[in-house]
Amino acid sequence: MYQTNKIVQALYKYSPKFIHDFMYSVHGLIKISQHNMIKKNYLNNFEKIENLPLEEIKSLQFEKLKKMINHSYKNVPFYRNLFTNLQLDPGDIKSLDDMKLIPTLKKNDILKNYDDLIALNSIQFNPTQRSTGGTTGTSLSFLMDERNYTLRETELLNHWKQHSYNSDKDRSIVFRADVLIPRGRKIKKAWRYDLLRKTYHFSAYYTSEDILFEYYSIMKNFRPKYMQALPSTAYIFAKYLNQNNYKINLNKVFTSSEILYESYRNEIERAFNCEIIDHYGHGEPGTYVAGQCKDGNYHIPCSNVYFEISNDGTIIETSLNNYSMPFIRYEIEDRVDKIFYNCGCGKQTPYFKKIFGRVSDYLVTPDGRTITGIGFDQVFKGTNILNGQIIQTDLNHININIVPQENYSEYNKNELLNKLRERLGNDIKISINIVERIDLTPGGKQKLVISKINKSTNF
Repeated sequence: MYQTNKIVQALYKYSPKFIHDFMYSVHGLIKISQHNMIKKNYLNNFEKIENLPLEEIKSLQFEKLKKMINHSYKNVPFYRNLFTNLQLDPGDIKSLDDMKLIPTLKKNDILKNYDDLIALNSIQFNPTQRSTGGTTGTSLSFLMDERNYTLRETELLNHWKQHSYNSDKDRSIVFRADVLIPRGRKIKKAWRYDLLRKTYHFSAYYTSEDILFEYYSIMKNFRPKYMQALPSTAYIFAKYLNQNNYKINLNKVFTSSEILYESYRNEIERAFNCEIIDHYGHGEPGTYVAGQCKDGNYHIPCSNVYFEISNDGTIIETSLNNYSMPFIRYEIEDRVDKIFYNCGCGKQTPYFKKIFGRVSDYLVTPDGRTITGIGFDQVFKGTNILNGQIIQTDLNHININIVPQENYSEYNKNELLNKLRERLGNDIKISINIVERIDLTPGGKQKLVISKINKSTNF
């Protein structure tokens, strides 16, 4: 929460915990206002579109695609040049199948052609600059329209509504990869409280047994109904609870950002005596919330994205509402099993059943914390680092391999170290190594976090 604004970040860094709680509550007030606006102006229409017959959904998607392609040809230098070189005209795209006439856009294409991908009239869409790294360590910046951001939030609210969760009213736990304690302070009272939304924030960075017991004690007294969590973090917590015969009853646990393994699901269900609802999404323009329905299938938010897959299951997406920096047929570095239709839940939107990829090792700190690798892409953002990888060689040593950009400096190195210390503490040795490239796995992927003392993702 506090990392999103430098002024807020500085205030948070030097303030006591009760001010942190106040800041989380102010943030909660902002989210309540935003959600009320979405529920009033966007949610009903989103639900209506998602429940249309499939052919009507496809027709609507195609109209949006034609509008996006025409806009991109007219206003985006990258696509104007691409179409010209291919001797392709927007009018040649006469059906959804014709989308395959347009080559896929890869992450490297965006890195090389960033300026040319920005629409000449981008300012009219009131965009903000955002970035993502995921589980690869390659930071990617892009522009996102204000309206597109709102529609993505609509996806999330729709998903929660389908499962009877109101994040602005229901007692909740948010257990994700957030730095709650500024660097240099002792790790104690490792939680923050949003009074207005009745939500405790726990962190995947603080998971020693002592802290997990404190989290359990808070939940026992607070009696939340719902929890949002990373699958690996919920699994670590659930395993601790089950080993100690501690029980917490929840209505539902919502997971995202990683693969939800069956072993994770079983452990979490046993600890919290409830159903686990997962969703798939990513930070780039495209799918934000492909949520599981009551039958456990991941439904694609068709009003916001046109979703394809390659022969090997690689996701290819076109954002239907991001005009400031269009991503047309963008290859996401994730794979799914297949696109299915006619779900037993009754919805007509296409769906998939399984997600592949998004695997990360754990890091273990000398003070006894086991930390998921998800979220560590954040340490490379804004540090003039093109690519990065974290390798733990033993309990007391972390190696950081980076591919720097031309303007990388000593300041950036110190900034990177500060971000790492916030998450890992001061007791572990951190070595930063400049390399020409990051080695890929045998499957051709880059892994953000590699642990040589903990090979298994099943902790």
